[in-house]
Amino acid sequence: MMKNWITPYMKQFKLQWFLTLLFGLLGIASGALLLFTSGYLISKSSLRPENVMLVYIPIVAVRAFSIGQALFPYLEKLVSHDLVLRILAMMRTKLYKMVEPQALFLQSRYQTGDLLSVLSDDIERLQDLFLRTILPSIFSVIMYTVFIAVIGLFDMTFAIMMALVLGVIVFLSPFLSLFWLRRYHISQKKVKNRLYEQLTDAIFGITDWQASGRTATFLEDFRETNAALQGYERKLQNRHHIRSAIIQLVIGIVMMSVLIWSSIQVGKAFLPQL
Repeated sequence: MMKNWITPYMKQFKLQWFLTLLFGLLGIASGALLLFTSGYLISKSSLRPENVMLVYIPIVAVRAFSIGQALFPYLEKLVSHDLVLRILAMMRTKLYKMVEPQALFLQSRYQTGDLLSVLSDDIERLQDLFLRTILPSIFSVIMYTVFIAVIGLFDMTFAIMMALVLGVIVFLSPFLSLFWLRRYHISQKKVKNRLYEQLTDAIFGITDWQASGRTATFLEDFRETNAALQGYERKLQNRHHIRSAIIQLVIGIVMMSVLIWSSIQVGKAFLPQL
């Protein structure tokens, strides 16, 4: 899967991937620097500087980072979505060229609903793989490394503690989600394939259903399958909510820990001067 359907496109569009990562990191950096620079500007201005030129550079920096915070994420989304849509188009073309010469052979072994599921659903899920898995994972690992390295310059013990806590989000949570949700995704996939099969049976055999007087039976089976699919989707949604709540809790713990730690560091810095 990775070797035939993911890796070749990663290599083919190296420049676009690089630009996506660059714009994404610049957007994150602009947000962080805007917070720092605006805080510095407010603090410096509260001391009533004798000349506005003393705060001119922070004023310009705040404007630049404000623009960058909006511009770079937009460029990142623009490049990444254009890239992924191009890749999906090439994947669909590649899949069609593989399936079309073997149409009669595949039809004898697989139902039309299975092929329709691959063409319409499986390829579409690769879009989520690129936009919601690969890119966010790269961003999170880079920011995780930078954050821990910066804190380590001031307090190695606290940096190790933050590395362990944030590691729950960056490393542990994805693997737990994979094993926790895997069987639900597999069951959902099977039920969805069954829906595609029923759909194609209804389209190609509608006259047979009507002639045999089993239209009500078909509709009842379709409703049951659809209800089963909705049940799996609700279970997945509930577990996604639980995972998001745990992640938000960990983020809250990190924020409170950083606030307490920074307050202690500020106190240590000013204590010798008193």
